[in-house]
Amino acid sequence: HRTRDGSGPRASRLNGRVSVTQRHAVVARRGRVGEWEGDPLVGRGHSAALATHVERTSRVLLAATVPRRTAAAVHQATCRVFRALPPPLRKTRTVDHGSAWTAFPILHATLGLRVYVASPSAAWERGTHENTTGLRRDYFPKPINFSGVRASQLATVVRALNNRPRQGLADRTPMEVLRARLGVALQI
Repeated sequence: HRTRDGSGPRASRLNGRVSVTQRHAVVARRGRVGEWEGDPLVGRGHSAALATHVERTSRVLLAATVPRRTAAAVHQATCRVFRALPPPLRKTRTVDHGSAWTAFPILHATLGLRVYVASPSAAWERGTHENTTGLRRDYFPKPINFSGVRASQLATVVRALNNRPRQGLADRTPMEVLRARLGVALQI
């Protein structure tokens, strides 16, 4: 049965979706930059959220506030974040099976991002994002109402996480890894 907010087993019908199992092998190997995983991080009250995106190779985080957790609002925030990136950083996105991503075909048409959809209840297919969610909880613990999070506060958290050394990156920061892979300095 569908719940009142539209979530539930039948709410996430993503027509035309492409399964994560059809991603090119280079994505699974983290062989190039520009491969992203994303999800809206929903707060208390299930209204406001953060649209979050993590690059698989470097673990760079991008995030934007979303006033309402609707497909249109998540899509608008996602487009705003990705338009600021150079085209070499816009290859693929892997998202969950949730209804917040129903506008995914537009991401491909407008930004060139090929979108893949993870299997239902398969968080490990977006493991980079799930790990980063745990790190974000250091700054935004449950329960939090994201409607009170200012853009400047979110930018500070994103900057801190992107400049935090990670064991999985040989103790380098996500920004160091991204700069080394791109061969140029990049401001995010």
